Amino acid sequence: DVTGPAVTLPGVTGEIEAWCGPCKLVAPELEKLAVRAQRDGEALARLSAERPALTATAAQTTKDERRAQAALATRRRRLDARVTTGKTQGTTFARSAVEHQAALVRAEQATASATGARDALAHRQDRTTTLEQQLAALTARQRHLEAQRTIRQLDEVKALYTSGAGF
Repeated sequence: DVTGPAVTLPGVTGEIEAWCGPCKLVAPELEKLAVRAQRDGEALARLSAERPALTATAAQTTKDERRAQAALATRRRRLDARVTTGKTQGTTFARSAVEHQAALVRAEQATASATGARDALAHRQDRTTTLEQQLAALTARQRHLEAQRTIRQLDEVKALYTSGAGF
């Protein structure tokens, strides 16, 4: 079964696509393109819907990373000051070392989280760009094939008029 618009011209009865050989060749390709365009359009819509949440997550994790790095820098300065002054004995030094280690762990975790969120956002953006390009190519191909089908239909009609079979 061939789908698509039928050409209706005065003096020609019936749908041209039903008997137009070249039209029958173009129709399956147009159907495949329509299915791919539908699938890619749905994927693009999903990616677009996910983007605000991913952007917010990336922004928050980057903010958390900066905060953790600042806390680590503060703990490192305190620990370095104790080492520089030679105050490496006692509970104050031990507390500074433990705080520094905890800040280091938090900073590493925050960096990993922020990197993951930024990578996910970049991956989604790359996928979105790829889908947009594919949709543009599919649309261009559909337009090209539709024009070919219309030209072929008109050629068939012209042949009918010329031969007198269409009357």
